[in-house]
Amino acid sequence: MDPNALVMFGLLPDGVNTVDVSLADGSTKTIDIQNNFFNYETTKSAPAVLRVSWAASDGLHSPPSSLPPDAGKTTCAKYSAPSQVSAWARSHETTQQASQRP
Repeated sequence: MDPNALVMFGLLPDGVNTVDVSLADGSTKTIDIQNNFFNYETTKSAPAVLRVSWAASDGLHSPPSSLPPDAGKTTCAKYSAPSQVSAWARSHETTQQASQRP
């Protein structure tokens, strides 16, 4: 993942088709839902996410953002390229499978 990226995601109830992401600059982004899941990707230099809202059968939901206010200023402890993460995951999976054999 790009070290300047911010990602917000979530699982939503059945029947929700879109999520509105309210940003600090007053704009709103509408995100489509796929299989009850939403994924919003942005950069640290973009306006901060203030709120995510959606309409469900029991009404409008609008919890505050789960991103901390200083998320745009933080850095990851160590950047890992996707190929490195995948290699680690594959080796970990192989180790797990071997330990489960009789």
